[in-house]
Amino acid sequence: MLKPTIISISMATVMAGAAISPALGLIAEAFPDASETMIKLILTAPSIMIIPFSFLSSYLTSKITKRTIIMIGLVIYLIGGVGAQLMSTIELLLAFRLFLGAGVGLVMPLSMSLINDYFKGSERK
Repeated sequence: MLKPTIISISMATVMAGAAISPALGLIAEAFPDASETMIKLILTAPSIMIIPFSFLSSYLTSKITKRTIIMIGLVIYLIGGVGAQLMSTIELLLAFRLFLGAGVGLVMPLSMSLINDYFKGSERK
């Protein structure tokens, strides 16, 4: 059960951007006053947070366990993903997408590390 969980965590980091892409048109319709740039920023905003939180994740591994960091990152990911659906303004939606990026930034480097730790030989391909 551990290996499918590790693969799922790795896939979740990719889904942060891929899942929202098809909905950009619907988001634009829901927020007609929002500029085209703001709508596109919803797709790219998580990337802004992924970079610094990846560094933070690496630093935190010397302080707390990988499991704890991943659990914190997944909770942030969950709040950022679900919370964005409930927002009534484009600015709040963007804020939750940034929050989602923080969760991805915490989880992403550790998911690769866990693959290295638990998968051997041809399983890594």
